[in-house]
Amino acid sequence: MTTPPAIAAAVVVLHYGDPATTRRLQEQLQATDPDRDVLILDNAAPRPYPGAWTRLETNVYWAGALAYAAQAARDMGHTHLWFFNNDVTFVSRPPHLSRALGRLAKLEATLGRPMMEQVLRVYAEEMAFRHPTQADFKRIAERVSGRDLGEFWRDFVEGTEVLDVVIQQVATQEVLEGGWMEGPGGPAFAAPTARPPSRRSRAPGLESRRARSKAGRGD
Repeated sequence: MTTPPAIAAAVVVLHYGDPATTRRLQEQLQATDPDRDVLILDNAAPRPYPGAWTRLETNVYWAGALAYAAQAARDMGHTHLWFFNNDVTFVSRPPHLSRALGRLAKLEATLGRPMMEQVLRVYAEEMAFRHPTQADFKRIAERVSGRDLGEFWRDFVEGTEVLDVVIQQVATQEVLEGGWMEGPGGPAFAAPTARPPSRRSRAPGLESRRARSKAGRGD
């Protein structure tokens, strides 16, 4: 079975304009998410960014810069990309990137990867060149998936309460393979493959019915 790759996200900030604005965002992300490298993509800005990861020879505009960063992230072995304008300001409590990535991973586990990819595709198409909010993402996710995500939003996005998980029911199922498996990029979760019912698994039920039938004739 092929296991899905572990999430490895690249973080790229698009620089154009005042280097101080870009530096503010870079320093904020480095302080709140120190385990992630924050790369600065200089889009041929008139005021170059000192120590930029890459400086483009010509201004390729926002869409061109995004395409460049996405391809570079793939070439570096990343599976996801955080792409920020340099004027972004985070007001939520840190860590910003790790917390957001964890919420997206939980939403993907709730919806399934194919549906999550469709949600992100529609969101990117509809919100391009706009200033979306959490409400926009929730609205699109609910419309595309056809599901009410109110409970998810309360528990994992807007809520501040501590989760109190309770096990209501436990069921067992024999599987061929699946669950947490070791992959090229580290541990990854693969959907289990159920083992089809065998004649042996049905035998106890048949024997029980025969036993009850014999008991009935003896009464």
